[in-house]
Amino acid sequence: MKKQYLSILILSIVITGCSSNATQGQMQGRPGGGMMQQSVSVEVADIKKGNLVISQQIYGDVITDQYANIISEVSSELVALEVTKGDTVQAGQVLATVDTSDVQTALLDAQVALQNEKQQLQNAQISKEQSQQRLDKAKLTYEEVEAEYNQWSEGEEGNTTQSQLDLEQLENRWKEAKETVEKKERLYNEGAITRNEYEQSLQQEEEARLAYEKGQLSLEGDQQKDSTSYEQAKIDLESAEKDLEKSAVAIEQANLNIQKAELKVQDAQENVNDSPIVSPISGEVSEINYQVGDKLSTQTPLLTVSNYSNLKIDSQITHEQKPLLPIGQEVKVLTNNTDQTLVANVTYVSTSTNDNGLYDVELELGNPIDGITSGSIVQLLFEDVLVEDELIVPTSAILQKADKYFVYTVEEGKASEKEVEIINSQTEQTAIKGDLQIGDQLIINGHKLVNDGMNVLLPGEEPTIMPPNNRNGEGMPNRNGGQRPQQPPSSEEQPNPQKGGE
Repeated sequence: MKKQYLSILILSIVITGCSSNATQGQMQGRPGGGMMQQSVSVEVADIKKGNLVISQQIYGDVITDQYANIISEVSSELVALEVTKGDTVQAGQVLATVDTSDVQTALLDAQVALQNEKQQLQNAQISKEQSQQRLDKAKLTYEEVEAEYNQWSEGEEGNTTQSQLDLEQLENRWKEAKETVEKKERLYNEGAITRNEYEQSLQQEEEARLAYEKGQLSLEGDQQKDSTSYEQAKIDLESAEKDLEKSAVAIEQANLNIQKAELKVQDAQENVNDSPIVSPISGEVSEINYQVGDKLSTQTPLLTVSNYSNLKIDSQITHEQKPLLPIGQEVKVLTNNTDQTLVANVTYVSTSTNDNGLYDVELELGNPIDGITSGSIVQLLFEDVLVEDELIVPTSAILQKADKYFVYTVEEGKASEKEVEIINSQTEQTAIKGDLQIGDQLIINGHKLVNDGMNVLLPGEEPTIMPPNNRNGEGMPNRNGGQRPQQPPSSEEQPNPQKGGE
């Protein structure tokens, strides 16, 4: 019965202490003649010094650091597929086989073409040897007639009018032939005609020139026979020299054709060797685009092998977020597929914005982790330090009066009002300055019910009760535990909860 009475008494004291009609520090009576001081129950927290930070969140796409799109080197039928999507493969492992009948035929054709080009080279070499022999003979003849020509003197006039007309016609034909050569040369340089057409014009110009020169010889009726022999020997020598040059060009062209033919043979042989398609890297088969029986394209990958040993995260950030993510910065990674808290390192930040006006950023996630694969979407968390090394308090503990801000602390069992200056305020925490010390007890709950100097009760404390015979405060009990009255009330004075407290 006594315990019930004391519980009801303490409850009434706390309710009375919260009443707006109570006077600060006023003594109030209770049944039985005891007196208590008005107090407000509060919760406190120690004031700390630190940094005011906020967390920012962006999303990123997980991608593989290494992958291979495996494309068939030949357009052929897929006859065997040795793997399925999700299989783990090793570098060099056979993945598929294609039909090689077409590539075998192409290889034989390339080999035949190579032999033909080699035969052309032999023919060009024989032609060069023959041209060299003719040149040697022409040189010998020229040297013999040159000696006789040196003894020749200018002949007498004896030209006929018709001969002059014939010579003029030959000269005009030669001029036209030279103009044609110049025109053909321009067209050849521009790629409009073939080399054969150009060389034909040269041959025609040469023939016109020879005809003109022969006409000149016929015009000189009284020249000595040795002079004609000399000119012919000179012409034969020049012709032999040109034939030798053409033979050398033919050999050079034959060698180039052989090189091209050898490359075609090499490509055809590689196509035959590539008929079993192997994986160039170790990894997982992440995509297959064909089925057995399909004709493979040389453009679309047959399949894709991805190596997940090193995963990366691609994301985009704003200009304001860029200073928060320098190269090497560690960032927390969260995903719905795992309960682990992961860490990624920033490896790249673009210097200019993309089409979206954002900066591209890459992070290295490292070794594969269960639940995270290429294509996963993850959250990236990083902090922005707003204020460093200042007093940090809960934002809800700050009160405002007019244009001033203040908090309450507990000093010797009483609420103490402290004016503060707000440095930076966020939803949960605020950085402040003021007449406060690290470790001061800040009222964080009940602070809206107290005034400066009001008695407060911390969790676990009880109101102070003075006995009836000590109205002047002598022998005031301390706050730790609260002294009970010396004379408990008689049974008649105790309220009966069942009767409504008569």
